[in-house]
Amino acid sequence: MNVLVTGARGRLGHAAAQCLIARGDHPVGVDLHPGEDVRAADVRDIGQLLGVAAGCDALIHCAAIPSPERHPPEVVFETNAIGTFNALETASLAGIRRVAIASSLSALGGAWADPPHPPRYAPVDEAHPLEVEDPYGLSKVVNERTAEMFHRRYGMTIACLRLGWILSDAEARAEAAQFASNPLRNRAALWGYIDERDATAACLNALDAPELGFAILNVIGPGTLATMPTQEALARYAPEVEIRAPIPGFATAFSIRAAQETIGFHPLHDWRSTDAG
Repeated sequence: MNVLVTGARGRLGHAAAQCLIARGDHPVGVDLHPGEDVRAADVRDIGQLLGVAAGCDALIHCAAIPSPERHPPEVVFETNAIGTFNALETASLAGIRRVAIASSLSALGGAWADPPHPPRYAPVDEAHPLEVEDPYGLSKVVNERTAEMFHRRYGMTIACLRLGWILSDAEARAEAAQFASNPLRNRAALWGYIDERDATAACLNALDAPELGFAILNVIGPGTLATMPTQEALARYAPEVEIRAPIPGFATAFSIRAAQETIGFHPLHDWRSTDAG
């Protein structure tokens, strides 16, 4: 399978391309900054994307400005929203029918709000209200609606993966070590994260899953960065969050049931377990 991978020099795009190679597929990587086996293409220029998409069977769209912090708001929104439209338009013109899009739990709105705030309830499912206050989160909301339009218009199979904070195992351990001294650091995300290996697996699962039509899916790791049980952390540091179902032990405060049932997503890696996965 030939897979167009946008943002192939970024963390997720690079990891996805390597996993595709390992299983015998052929990634066609594109990025604003080309490199070995990665072609130059700006997702804001549909002509550049069309120039490399011929012959591809699937798309993993990762290209984006990953936060609202380092660029002007209009640049963040335009790059992410227009880039996603162009990637999907390219897919439709190239005959690509299967797409995985890197969305974000930032679509919920709390992470980059001023001040940051946690979701309304937990476990957080895909029906949670979207209350964005920043251009990055807004771009992810718009991208999901854009993807839904392309599904309706062209019948493309598209999974929008609402990814948590992507970390390596070492990074997760370092973040967890800060919890005792700064428990509010990741409160807006309910101390959630996803190991980069599980995030990559979810992208490939979305390409391989049975016909799913269009789906928005929470994709996050099995545990948290908090060093106390999840419900205890919520009660102590986020008491405004309504607990709608028991959250055992250190389990994530996000529901991943839809991703499990739709694309067979089963995260394997958690910083607490040295032999996980």
